[in-house]
Amino acid sequence: MSNQNYELSEFSIEKIKTLNVLYAEDDLNNQTIIAKALDLYCNDVLVASNGEEALYFYESNKEILDILVIDISMPKVNGLEVIKKIRTINKKIPIIITTAHTDNEYLLEALKYKLESYIVKPFSFEKLMSVFEEYIQREFNISSYIQITDSIKLNLTMNELEVRSVSIKLEPKEFKFLSLLTKNINKIVAYDVIEYYVYGEQTMSKSAIRTIVSNLNKKLGSKFILNYSNEGYMFFRNND
Repeated sequence: MSNQNYELSEFSIEKIKTLNVLYAEDDLNNQTIIAKALDLYCNDVLVASNGEEALYFYESNKEILDILVIDISMPKVNGLEVIKKIRTINKKIPIIITTAHTDNEYLLEALKYKLESYIVKPFSFEKLMSVFEEYIQREFNISSYIQITDSIKLNLTMNELEVRSVSIKLEPKEFKFLSLLTKNINKIVAYDVIEYYVYGEQTMSKSAIRTIVSNLNKKLGSKFILNYSNEGYMFFRNND
């Protein structure tokens, strides 16, 4: 259940850090892996091993919970009953259910209760994070793209370029650099701002940033990114 390949947008990361999550799963192996990963990303995670615990945790913490991840098949009280009872209390809290292929009957019933999404097991943590990100995109009504030119846009969800409808993967530092410049089109972004935004606490060498710029201009198909000596870089777009 690796989360190494999916890259969240910076906006989503910051929002996920604020979330208080209730996670209910009776399979202890799955529960341990997903709960540990959630702990790394979220503000607080309450973990239940059956439906009875899930309802108890919800009742005790309903004022602070932001999102629920509920396994549909659990002992004591199944996930469907958990969802039904929660929906009598709160019609709006986002609920994600996890389900096996054999749970189709429960799933069809659960869909009546305004789910945020459902995930078929087994699933990776990166799949769960993609669902969280979709929720955040809707909740904050933000676009998942920056439209750079008529034929080029930056996909903030997938961290990639789309050039004439062709997807081009970006390296993490390429994505950070390009997202910074495209939020400041036709403005010089200073070296120290770039270093802080792209490299964090790492030291930025001029040769490393030149390599990033060269690679990006190749992927963009033209020399959009310009260097201003002793000042910084600009993404230049002719608005005529």
